[in-house]
Amino acid sequence: LLIYLVNKYKEMAEQDIKSALRLDPKNGTCWQTLGLFYRHSKNYAEARKAFQLASTYDPSNLQLTIDLAALH
Repeated sequence: LLIYLVNKYKEMAEQDIKSALRLDPKNGTCWQTLGLFYRHSKNYAEARKAFQLASTYDPSNLQLTIDLAALH
């Protein structure tokens, strides 16, 4: 039951982040959140892509650089 709930909330979280990106696809914070989600899910290739897009839209955010460097 616990695994079911964790997976359910994980799917809901991913859907919510992607919904936010559909509303504002150039929002660096949304892309960074997606990158954090993918990094937590151990999907490092997708996390890297999301962090790179986030840094494109929000180049002054140093935390993005730190997150991206942590993946390498």
